[in-house]
Amino acid sequence: MFMSKINDNGTITYKSEVYDSLLSSIRFIAVSPDNSYLYILGMYSGSSALVLYKKDIESGKLGSVRFQYLSFSFDKFSFSPDARFMYLSTMSQPSFQWYEMNYKSGYMTYRGSLGLMVNSFSITNNGSFLYLSIGGNMIEAYERNKDNGNLKYLTSVSTGMPINSLFVSPDSSTLYALTGAATSNIEIFNLKNSGKFSGYFLYSNGSVLNYGLTMDFTYGGRFLYVLCFNSYNISVFGLGGK
Repeated sequence: MFMSKINDNGTITYKSEVYDSLLSSIRFIAVSPDNSYLYILGMYSGSSALVLYKKDIESGKLGSVRFQYLSFSFDKFSFSPDARFMYLSTMSQPSFQWYEMNYKSGYMTYRGSLGLMVNSFSITNNGSFLYLSIGGNMIEAYERNKDNGNLKYLTSVSTGMPINSLFVSPDSSTLYALTGAATSNIEIFNLKNSGKFSGYFLYSNGSVLNYGLTMDFTYGGRFLYVLCFNSYNISVFGLGGK
């Protein structure tokens, strides 16, 4: 693992590294919202675990390593907008789980799960709703309890092709599903204030979407970036047609 410093002109300077022979099969990595831990999903000492490194906020240097064994080999995690909970997904086992965070220790406490294999998921920025892609081309909507992290099923909708990536717009008004393979689509669902689906729009252009793999928004939600696997291109879209 490497740490670098961002300079004023956008270049980076190598600082240091940490080597851990017990860590393997890394699948996902992210810094905690309070900037004090680096979390890694992978194998630790041969078992599925969430590995955490205490980090220095000023220097970025990684310190002591800790780990928390998990019941499944999860592929991805995401923090709730208020940073109180972590949600973990996997396509290899029927379990979508959530944990309450303790940033003093870095460890988590199990709070609940759904017996679903989840390909992708996204939480609205207001923290009220969570959307899961399951079973290839199905999206399920859940109301999210901000106090305990629990999820209440609302409704579901099908996409035209299997889902590769799922994201809610920064203003929480629209859900974007990147679907398909050699020819990909962006399937766009308008969202009600209740979290349910209220409208649909299909964007399909094979010349710019060649196996759309994943996507993300700029802060503020003005632009959407889509990474295409087959052609290795990055397509840039202005939201709202702009």
